[in-house]
Amino acid sequence: MPEQPSLDPVLLARLAERYGIEPQYHDIWGKLHRVTPEGTQALLQAMGLSVGSTAAIEAELRAHDERPWRRPLPRAIVLREESASSLKLALALPRAIERGRLRWRLCLEDGQRYEAFVRPRDLAVVGERELDGEAYARYTLELAVDLPLGYHQLVVQQWRGRQCRESETTLIVVPPTCYQPHAVADGRRVWGLSLQLYGVRSQPQWGIGDFGDLQRAVELAHELGAALVGLNPLHTLFAHNPLHRSPYAPSSRLFLNAMYLDVAAVPEFDECEEARRTFRSPELQRRLEHARQAELVDYRLVAAIKGPVLEQLFQHFRATHEQPRTARGQAFAAFVARGGEALRLHATYEALQDDLWRRLGMVGGWPWWPEPIATRSRPPWPPLPASMPIAWRSTSTCSGWPTSSSPRPAPAASSSGWASASTPISPSARIAAVPRPGPHSASTRCPPRSVRHRTTSARRDRIGGCRR
Repeated sequence: MPEQPSLDPVLLARLAERYGIEPQYHDIWGKLHRVTPEGTQALLQAMGLSVGSTAAIEAELRAHDERPWRRPLPRAIVLREESASSLKLALALPRAIERGRLRWRLCLEDGQRYEAFVRPRDLAVVGERELDGEAYARYTLELAVDLPLGYHQLVVQQWRGRQCRESETTLIVVPPTCYQPHAVADGRRVWGLSLQLYGVRSQPQWGIGDFGDLQRAVELAHELGAALVGLNPLHTLFAHNPLHRSPYAPSSRLFLNAMYLDVAAVPEFDECEEARRTFRSPELQRRLEHARQAELVDYRLVAAIKGPVLEQLFQHFRATHEQPRTARGQAFAAFVARGGEALRLHATYEALQDDLWRRLGMVGGWPWWPEPIATRSRPPWPPLPASMPIAWRSTSTCSGWPTSSSPRPAPAASSSGWASASTPISPSARIAAVPRPGPHSASTRCPPRSVRHRTTSARRDRIGGCRR
């Protein structure tokens, strides 16, 4: 093998400094590590720089140092709000432009526009440099505009005769500090509770902490003077596989996980005799008691208990509130409309994944879907099977995906079966901020229902749930 050329370590270290590479670091145990020349060279090459020889390093240094002069304005300029009035910007231009003129145009984020012509020879010069035999100068361009907070676009045009060269930058005006709520401004402090909702235990729940438990926890926190309740992620996971329970690999971060629904608080539960009969059945009560007493959250069992009842509630909802459309039916239609395409696509995805899982087994997601489904993001789509649960099918057909038994879209849609709240969430399921009690505020009493928290065991979580 040919011998690698030796590199000037001083020039290599200088180039690394230009690009923000530290020459040394301390590890977690406090031991000092110095970056080797080979390591520095590899990092620079990974950044797209040519560092194979000393001459190449010298060329990269020159290019780096000349870049601010060859570009009239940087790509972005960050300004503090207090210094964003009567703005002065450094503008790098060839000296020859002094015989021409400049035109600047400023477009604020709110749509307001400002523009003006200036002559470079009338601007103050704050620096000079020669590049490839041509003289360059850095001029001070003053903009007599008070910039508000936000992102604003500045374009500068250089006119030399009929030739025009354009440069653009984004002016980012930021506040002096990050936003601070009034409750914690000026050194004030607040306190609150942190809950893993799935681990909260109460008697009426169905084997997992739910939005009813959350409401009671919020009321208890308010009574105790807390200002907040911190929660684990509540977005929807994959309904076809309840054991896929990690919140860091969700099906969607836009919709809530219906596993947390307080089923008995859904208004249709009081209307639907079939659902209440299912709930009172000895088999469901036996499974429900097992889920409540289990040391770990049994996600598969909870899904098997809640799923059929929510299906019954949704079918009752369609039969009772859609035709004629009641106030609750109108609220549901508004919920679907607000969700828009994102909700319809999410429901369609869950419907397909659920069906393919049932028929084909371990289908991990759309990369494993068979053709032509995997590559179809818009109609026409192949029919969905009639055996699919009704809540899946109605949402999917609303998005334009036909079923084999119902080629026409259904008159309304669920969000995604019971995977993402197929019915509007009742008041008991709302997540509320805890009002800070004042000296005359009435305290809200919690119902006589014990709320305890289940701890988590990482080892047990891997084998079936979270310790209670």
